[in-house]
Formats: sequence, structure tokens, C-alpha cells
Amino acid sequence: MKKKEQKSNKNIFKIVLAFLFVLAILFGIWFFQSSLRNLNLWIFNIHDEIGETHRQIEELKSRPMPTTAVAQNFVAKTRNWLFFENQNYDFQFKNPFDWGLFNYDCVKNLCVGNFVNQPSHPEVEFGGYDLKKEYEYIKNLLPMAEPGSCRDDLFEMVKKIRAGELRFCETKENVLGQKYLMYRFFDINQPGTELSFEAFFPNKNWYIIVRKLVMDEGGENFLTGFIFQNQ
Repeated sequence: MKKKEQKSNKNIFKIVLAFLFVLAILFGIWFFQSSLRNLNLWIFNIHDEIGETHRQIEELKSRPMPTTAVAQNFVAKTRNWLFFENQNYDFQFKNPFDWGLFNYDCVKNLCVGNFVNQPSHPEVEFGGYDLKKEYEYIKNLLPMAEPGSCRDDLFEMVKKIRAGELRFCETKENVLGQKYLMYRFFDINQPGTELSFEAFFPNKNWYIIVRKLVMDEGGENFLTGFIFQNQ
């Protein structure tokens, strides 16, 4: 009787071992397939990331960026200039020392200022897009524009800014490669009379317009150094 019980226990033990062995094999197969799928997914993601990185590199290579020479030239020519920063509107600029300090006044969401020693020009206006919806439309069009003459859609939108005949409109870049516009309006009734020569700088939540431009060397470097800190 004891021998039969021993044989029965041995058979049960063998069956349990066989069952566990089969489970181990099945688990090994499942683990291998799962690892293979994860490996394939990882390889795919790596390949996709490499492709995206390559695309970004090519995009940066093709993008017109300010050269080191431009930056060095700007720093050299503006070394002794005055510095102004407005943290509320997140912009800054440098202006020639002989222009004097920049002062401005605000009424609600519109600010206008000028320079102590040059009260007549240039004039700087900054405010929110709720003041004129065309400014916001221009902001949305400008990132797609290439440096040079304004595209047709951008030109047509600038025409709506004010009365007069728009004869000149150009997309420019500052020293950091941030885009802005320069444009001229003339009197329709007196074609030779210029009404306004302006530069338009768009940021995410507000705009800046520099009016009454004088494009001597100081004026050009002033616009080149007009920078948005959070664009």
C-alpha cells in the first residue's frame, strides 16, 4: 500500500513538474515576443527621432540666420549706446547716446514715447492687438514671409493700416533673426509727399511701431537691435 502511494505521489510530482516546465516555455515564448515587439517599437522610435532631428537640422541650415559678422558689427557700433528695457512688454533696444533717454506715457493699452534729445523722431508706439485687428493679421502672416519685398497678402494687409498710398513694404530681420516690417505711405493727392515711414515689430500679445524713421547709420542699427525677449 505504501509503495502504491509513493508511486502515485511521484506521478503527481512529475505531472506538476511537466506543467511548470510547459508554463516556463510558454512564458519564455511570450516574453521573447513581447521583447521583440518592444525592440521593434524602440528601433522605430529611434529611427523616427533621427529623421525628425535630421529634418530640423536641414531646416536650420536653410534658414537665413544672422551671421557672426553681423552680430559683431552691431556690438562694435553700439558699444557706447544707451540701453532700454521694458519688462511688461518684453522688449529691449539700444539707441545712440546723443538721442538721450527714452520716455513714454501710457493710456490704457496704448503707450507712446520718444527720446529726450530728439522729440520729433523717431516715435515709438506699443500696445495690444485689440487696438487694430490688422496688426494681428500681419503678425500671423509675417513668420511665413521671406526677407525682401512683402508678399502680396502681406502687402494688401499693410495697406489697411492707414490712409494713403503704400509704395514700399519690406520684410527685415533684426540681429537675432526676428522678423519685422518696414513700409512707407505717401499722400494720394500729393504723390511726392511722404505721410509715414514706419517699422512694425510683432510679438505674441502686442505690437511695436517705430514711426518717423531716419535711415542713417544710427537709425538702421537702432532697428537692427530692436529685440523681443519672448517671441
